[in-house]
Amino acid sequence: MSPSPRSSALALVLLISAAGAAMAATTCNPPDPTVAAPQVIAAVATHQAESRVDAAQLLELTVSRDSAIAAGLAWERRSHVAERQRDVARAASDSLAERAAMAPTAADSATLYAGAYNACRISLDAATLSCAQKDSALLEERSARADAERIAAVNLRGQLRADSVLAIAVSNPRVVQERCRVAGLIPCPSRTVVLVGTAIAVHGVTAGWLRPPDLQLRW
Repeated sequence: MSPSPRSSALALVLLISAAGAAMAATTCNPPDPTVAAPQVIAAVATHQAESRVDAAQLLELTVSRDSAIAAGLAWERRSHVAERQRDVARAASDSLAERAAMAPTAADSATLYAGAYNACRISLDAATLSCAQKDSALLEERSARADAERIAAVNLRGQLRADSVLAIAVSNPRVVQERCRVAGLIPCPSRTVVLVGTAIAVHGVTAGWLRPPDLQLRW
């Protein structure tokens, strides 16, 4: 028993659809017909690698700078405390010295002068400590400034490298990518062309299959 026309048409539709799907899946269709020049690709890869190194260095320098700033501020606060202690001790020393000068007895005067001397020594120690703490704050400030200069240098280096990559890209235009060819002669159709051709073929077969009998041509 020979197959009916409808069965043959259905089998043909399935065959065309399967063939179109297979061609669409295997046909080359580069999304971008051009590619960057080798010099540009190499420059971009180098820039990306060096940028990762710069990012690690920037992180390290930023942490060092922030730590130096915090330490400098801490030394400044300690210096202010020592300065207040110096002023208080100096005022006490001056007051005791004045009282010693007006003491009614020699014993009282000696006692007050001894207290003034101790207060003066405390004031001198506080002043010495305040100077040392200011020196430490100054060193931390210099360290933070040096780190900031290094950060600026790293950022400038990255900007100059990016400008160099841009200059290479401008001086080396994109290269046209050669499309694949069937048997080295016929250019491969794109997926869009394959799908549209398959749809047209399927439509033609189904249109003939679904055409009313009274409109079919008789030979």
